[in-house]
Amino acid sequence: MTSTTAHRAAHSAQQASYAASRALDSDRLQAIGRLGWVAKAAIYVVFGLLAFRVATGTSDEEADPSGAVHQIAQSTSGRWVLIALAAGLILYALWRLACAALPGEWGPTDLAKRAGYVLSGVVYGVLAATTISIITAGSRRESNDSKVQTLSSDLMAESWGRWVVGLGGVVVVGVGIGFAVYGLTRKDEEQLDRGRMGATTERLVHTLGPIGWLARAVVTALVGVFFVQAAVDYDPAQAQGFDGALRQAASSGWVWLVAATGVGLVIYGVYCLLTARYRVLRAP
Repeated sequence: MTSTTAHRAAHSAQQASYAASRALDSDRLQAIGRLGWVAKAAIYVVFGLLAFRVATGTSDEEADPSGAVHQIAQSTSGRWVLIALAAGLILYALWRLACAALPGEWGPTDLAKRAGYVLSGVVYGVLAATTISIITAGSRRESNDSKVQTLSSDLMAESWGRWVVGLGGVVVVGVGIGFAVYGLTRKDEEQLDRGRMGATTERLVHTLGPIGWLARAVVTALVGVFFVQAAVDYDPAQAQGFDGALRQAASSGWVWLVAATGVGLVIYGVYCLLTARYRVLRAP
């Protein structure tokens, strides 16, 4: 490819990116997209309640986002709530993917943020698919902890698998630390139109945000720690998803941490709900 052709291709891509940006900059479109944050809020409130019940030993439901969907399905109007939830989760996934595609900076840090947005979009897209499958089939799925342990077992069957599992755990712990830093430095507020907030709402958002992000950091880092432990002990059964990590922590004497994390996840859900109407599509 000649330099002229490459320049034209880059120029065309830039024009397409800015055209997409103008299309996404519609107040109506953003208002619809914000419904996705309401869906995310509902998921985290229920997730947090399930985590808290793990600490008190009163929950058999899986304490993770998928378990939250199943818990919601058991409500009186479960089917209709799930339909609304599935639509909201799809909107949220599209919102994250749109943020990743918007024109802006493309340095190493920005690329990492864009990759995080894409990963978030994929994760919530899968959760939306899970919600739809519950609506259509109503069947119970294999637990996420079982899936995690099966994956770890398959990886460790290879000579290099132990290192992959351990490295994956380190990366997940790093993501958890990133969540803590992101929340405590209030970076998430850069994605909000704070000028439209009232003084009381702004104070609440400023207070609740770091608490919620710290809870996400703890539950994510716990998962990473158990992955690392599985690699160190060469025991794939020690790898855990959110639910298994919370239960293992509680049974190891960290009940207070699991309870506090559950409360923090509920607070994060409330934070998502409070900020939903003020969310703006913004590139890194």
